[in-house]
Amino acid sequence: MMNMNETSIQVPIDSEIAQTLSEYGDLSYVVRSKFGCDAVLKNAKAIGSQWGNSQAGSFKPEIRYSKTLDKELKISVWKDDLTTHKVDAVVNAANAGLQHYGGLAAALSRAGGPAIQTMSDEIIKKNGNVPTGEAVVTTAGRLPCRIIIHAVGPQCNPQMSKSELDHASALLEKAVRNVIQEAEKAGIHSVAIPALSSGLFSFPLSHCAEVIVTTIKKYNRHNYSKKNSLNEIRLVNHDDKTVAEMEKACRTLLGPADDKTPSYSGAVTNHTPTQSADSIRIGNVTVHIKQGCIEDEKANVIVNTVATDLNLSQGYVSQAILRKAGRQLQHEIKKVTNSYVQHGAVLKTKGFQMGCDFLYHTVCPAWSDYQSSEILSHIVMKSLCMAERDSEKSIAFPAIGTGNLGFPKDKVAKIMMEQVLHFAERVYQGSKLDVFFVLYPPDQGTVMAFERELKAVKGRIKSAASRASDSSTNESNRWKDAMSSSLGNNKQGPCVEICGEDKKALMEAEKWIRHTLLRSPERLTIQNNHIYYFGQKEHDDLSRFQYIYDVSIKEMVKDGKASLEITGTPQRVIKTMLAVEKLCCEVQEEYAMAEENEMLQSLVQWRCADIPALAETEITSSIERAYLSRKIPPVIIINGQNIKVSFNFGQQSAIAMTDHGKAYNFERKCLLDMDHAEMYTTLNGSFYQRIVEDSSKNQHKEKVQLYKKTGLEVVKIESINNPLLRIHFELKKNALGGKAQTLYHRVPAQFCIPVCRAGFQRVYSQPEKQNLGAGLYFNEKLDTLMRDQSNDFERDAMIYIFEAQVVTGKTTNGSPDLIVPPGLSADSLTRYDSVSGGTSTHVIFNSRQAYPEYLITCRQSSASP
Repeated sequence: MMNMNETSIQVPIDSEIAQTLSEYGDLSYVVRSKFGCDAVLKNAKAIGSQWGNSQAGSFKPEIRYSKTLDKELKISVWKDDLTTHKVDAVVNAANAGLQHYGGLAAALSRAGGPAIQTMSDEIIKKNGNVPTGEAVVTTAGRLPCRIIIHAVGPQCNPQMSKSELDHASALLEKAVRNVIQEAEKAGIHSVAIPALSSGLFSFPLSHCAEVIVTTIKKYNRHNYSKKNSLNEIRLVNHDDKTVAEMEKACRTLLGPADDKTPSYSGAVTNHTPTQSADSIRIGNVTVHIKQGCIEDEKANVIVNTVATDLNLSQGYVSQAILRKAGRQLQHEIKKVTNSYVQHGAVLKTKGFQMGCDFLYHTVCPAWSDYQSSEILSHIVMKSLCMAERDSEKSIAFPAIGTGNLGFPKDKVAKIMMEQVLHFAERVYQGSKLDVFFVLYPPDQGTVMAFERELKAVKGRIKSAASRASDSSTNESNRWKDAMSSSLGNNKQGPCVEICGEDKKALMEAEKWIRHTLLRSPERLTIQNNHIYYFGQKEHDDLSRFQYIYDVSIKEMVKDGKASLEITGTPQRVIKTMLAVEKLCCEVQEEYAMAEENEMLQSLVQWRCADIPALAETEITSSIERAYLSRKIPPVIIINGQNIKVSFNFGQQSAIAMTDHGKAYNFERKCLLDMDHAEMYTTLNGSFYQRIVEDSSKNQHKEKVQLYKKTGLEVVKIESINNPLLRIHFELKKNALGGKAQTLYHRVPAQFCIPVCRAGFQRVYSQPEKQNLGAGLYFNEKLDTLMRDQSNDFERDAMIYIFEAQVVTGKTTNGSPDLIVPPGLSADSLTRYDSVSGGTSTHVIFNSRQAYPEYLITCRQSSASP
């Protein structure tokens, strides 16, 4: 619900985009991070795949992982709708007041009927709000389960520190433990748990999956026995992204799935599907299609894909096989050949820890033309012939080329199936060979392509190619009709509602949504210099995105600016774009937080002689943030031990209390004569304020006229209050002679908040041409500013200009090769403070030399050319 000062904009979207947004919850986080406002998917009833919105029977349950642990507790991962899932108890991701008005809670309450909310209200009336980490039980109403267990997970701030994440993780673990305890109390046998806190409560999804699976693993090890009533825990979610993360966590923490994973229909309706639908026998060769992870497959031979340099840490399939087989595999393949190999090669090694005798490592090129198709055909046939030569009985292939290499999925399915068919009919002379195509479950496009090709092969074998083709076409049309029916029944179509107090921020968010989501792009470029700060984790994520979403991601650097180009089908491009934008926003937040922590650490430190680790930058900054805002600091975890901090504000000290009840003195030490805490007023969880000024006041009239002369209409003037930045600026100004001047600096809309938080940074904005060096560019004149940076900003967008106080100090002429100011003389270690070009442009190389005094939001005047 919006407050009285908020306004909103609705952006209509089509059903396909709504379907994508309902499954991938990154849009809200991205819009909040970029523009400081909220984005909510509305009229979700038009979408068939959201919690509780699927019609009965239209959401086909899928089991993705199943394993019975050592004490016979069974854990499994499902893609299904919890409102229809057949299990003894389902878990609701509840809020403290048990008001079931959004997300999964609303879906369960709506499907189960009013009895659920009525009983929830009674619990709150009797006992008060449910504390975070606790769980309560209500009736299930009309749901197919016996009870609902309402668990209150932690609510997270997207900008939380590591210690705050650790604290939230402990609360999430507690919530899962209490869910299991309530299930035991109720005497039930099976419970379905969703990804608690990962949706509306913003808990990082991959970490959420790890915490949930780890908690279940601990329960099995320490608390579970065969006498317990609970013998099955299901991790059930309705969207592929969350299901994939749960499956990944299970495989990582619990190991590969059991060999025989039961189907959902077998578990519930006692109907066992026949194998023939996904296999075909051609002579003595039987071809099977199955969904799973290639590294968990059991066969005599498993096929891998590698690059020409034989680096197994590249590529999703190769990385997964390397992790499973062990590091010795990399040494083994280097023994086979120590040099680069040509495309089309197939190398044989032992399987090591894999469930196979041998691995065949194929070297396939990226998709380009007919030649790459020929090479793929060659390596499939060569692998099959090697298996026959080695008298192997089974061989398992992944969908070669459908990930980073960029092959079209239908092309790969056709080539690989045709080669197996040709091999079976004309080459193979052995007694029996099973050929498995093991397809990654989240990549349903590839699965469907292989299923269609298998169906076509069956048709050709029956000499009914035309009939099979018609069947395939009719099936495709029926699927399209079903999608149209399920997505198009609402008179008021789906839309994205953007809410917030700043109308200009809403306009920027709307423009960004229209530019990215509504263009149905097959190619989309994300330009963001935070890409420079991507580490191994982020690059691993990019590789995973390519594999999961079946797109190509190309990293580019031009004129000092980093970008990622995403290519694929429109819906897959949108999914990938949201995931990549979220990645950029997370790195942007880490960057800004690190800048703030560095500034804090140089002004004040918290010291505990008995626990030196408490003096680390991230920890002491987290404690100082809590101290300044008069809040209880988060629990600190050091060497697995929880440490709680209690402030004594009058003495500027604190008590650090361990889990064992031991207390230590903790003192606050200011490193300056002044205490910056006295400069803070209302922080509201941040270190800055943007104060809207009255532009009609005399002090701003001259400013408005100056902009008008440059062809700019001032829309809003905001003064920036950031005591942390100001202290560092004043220190730098005094060190360089005490003089500052007003200069101008323009940034894109999405970087206004970061500049207010962390000051000016090259990563936020750079001019088109950096002729004076790799520094921060400021202009004395507005017309020069607009001319120099016009290519970076679209004309119809709002224009954001910071008026900054800048200390230029001793200056000299700049040049493009500079990364720091030049020395005062050839052999001098003392450097100039800035460089300039002519009389209007100044470049500084230290962000502390500038303070953002005003943010001016303006637009091109209607009278300007």
